[in-house]
Amino acid sequence: MFNQKNNGPPHLKRCGLKQALVFRLFKRPHLKRCGFTFENKKRFSKRGIALPFNWIFAIIVGTVILFLALYAVSQFVSTSQNIGSTETSAKLVGIFEGVGGIGDEKIEIEFREESRVEFSCDELSNRPFGLQRVRYGEGLDISIKDKYIFSEGVVEGKKLNVFSKPFYLGYKVSDLVIVSNDNYCFVDAPLEIKEELSSLGLSNVKFDDSECEGIDVCFSGGCDIVVDNNVIRKDGKRMIYVDNLIFAGIFSSPEIYECNVKRLVSRFKELALIYEEKVSLIEDRGCKSNLDVKLSIIRDFDVESSADLILFNDMVGEVNEINKIQPEGCEVW
Repeated sequence: MFNQKNNGPPHLKRCGLKQALVFRLFKRPHLKRCGFTFENKKRFSKRGIALPFNWIFAIIVGTVILFLALYAVSQFVSTSQNIGSTETSAKLVGIFEGVGGIGDEKIEIEFREESRVEFSCDELSNRPFGLQRVRYGEGLDISIKDKYIFSEGVVEGKKLNVFSKPFYLGYKVSDLVIVSNDNYCFVDAPLEIKEELSSLGLSNVKFDDSECEGIDVCFSGGCDIVVDNNVIRKDGKRMIYVDNLIFAGIFSSPEIYECNVKRLVSRFKELALIYEEKVSLIEDRGCKSNLDVKLSIIRDFDVESSADLILFNDMVGEVNEINKIQPEGCEVW
């Protein structure tokens, strides 16, 4: 193997070693007979490589810190998104509050991406007027107390179609704000309904269009929504309507519709209190109408659901006719 001359000590020569280098590189049993033993200064555990405790501790601490950092970042992103969604909810409420007051009105709200807007109604809070809540995406609910928004519980898409209609029960009670996104296909609609909706130019409403794909609205027969004799049948439920509530019922969920009907009646009764006081004031001018008594009777009438609207509306109609025949200057509204 090696051709160099063996210049090692005599006892190495007797053991057949040519170079001390060989002695260092190879371990052979016969070398032990020559009085040599080999020791490897690098000792390895039979269980594997042993790490110092401070290394293990550093790894554990580092892992925990990394986890907390990632969690903090995810929470920050989530919180930022929620804040942005809540701000959008507030902006939507601001838009809804500005709708109405000038007769029929239509606006379109467009989003940069597919969005989800949730609507709810609560007639028990904020007595006697109740309130509604609007939520955009994962944001917080924003309350709206002086508007009556009729819509499905959830509206999804890149655009909201919004229009308003005034609502009268003798006198003007409020404006109905109607929000939708689905396509509606009206079949054989009465001329009055067709003209009113057509004048608004709603992009998601079609009339007698055989190619229309969406929710069918019929005024006889069987459709997704059936309107007939002051009754709207939708989602297996019946909603009674008067005046412009026909539009509210068509575009709204039954739950939100019924809730807002109660809120509107409550508002009517609060306004009736004001008109009762006005009756007392104009009596000094010789105006005798007895309208205050009749308004008081109407205020005592409970409207538990839209099913009571027809009778309630008849009572209001009677009072309204009395008001119309009052001498000039004695009208209450």
